[in-house]
Amino acid sequence: GILFCLIYHHSVVGTYSGDAAGLVEEGIRMAQNGRVDQASEVFERAAVLAPEDANVMFNAGFAMMQLQRPRDALRYMQKCVEINPNFREAHIKCAQLLRDQGDPARVVNHLRAAIRLEPSKPNAYLYLGDTLNNLKRWNEAVGVYETAIKLVDGKAPPDVVADAHLRLGDAFTNLKSPDHALRHLRKAVKLNPKNHEATASLWLAQLEGAQWNRLEKLTRHVLHTARQDVKRGVPSPVAPYNLLFLPIHAADMLPISASWAHRIASDALRAGDGDLSP
Repeated sequence: GILFCLIYHHSVVGTYSGDAAGLVEEGIRMAQNGRVDQASEVFERAAVLAPEDANVMFNAGFAMMQLQRPRDALRYMQKCVEINPNFREAHIKCAQLLRDQGDPARVVNHLRAAIRLEPSKPNAYLYLGDTLNNLKRWNEAVGVYETAIKLVDGKAPPDVVADAHLRLGDAFTNLKSPDHALRHLRKAVKLNPKNHEATASLWLAQLEGAQWNRLEKLTRHVLHTARQDVKRGVPSPVAPYNLLFLPIHAADMLPISASWAHRIASDALRAGDGDLSP
């Protein structure tokens, strides 16, 4: 079933207003019992009774999210932050809803508000960096990712830190700064060798940075990790039908022989390597 919860925020002034409190609790019980359509009506009635209560608006918006009504959810969440601009969770929900509705510019505004309210939480920085990266605001993305790395370095698990370095490396790649990109992508691969996306990004960065002396070993590694992904049936950052084209593409760009490309590509077809069909 769908689980609803009352969300309180330490900076919210006041509590649920009169009958609205009972309606919110009733809506939660209905939702937990699978009566989701009736629950949505109850939450909407609570919002009518308490139009200036941020908690009511948040819970009504959260209910609409669970009921797959994103436009209604956004309306309630935006009302929540209008009533209380310091309601961080509502800013995060607004960002999620706006992202899904294809409005990244407004996503940025809500994430910046969330960061202002809790500057020590790295997830919002990573989310903001990704949004800025998609908007091609790469210089801003770099600054945000660098702050995130400072927050997670030495504190978060290695795979989390590796992911932050991967995102920063990709942003530097977009900025055509191969030296900076390579430094962070190598860090990502070192921290988490199982992150195949980082391996593929490092391969591309070395290709663009014309680091021929390192490329053959890394190309073999990219092919190997992609084959592993195919065998396990999991998505690979290198599509299976592109495996053979990686070394051939390198041969087109680098001062190396076609025989080298053919030799590397042949490795992908060795017996026991699994089905490489798309």
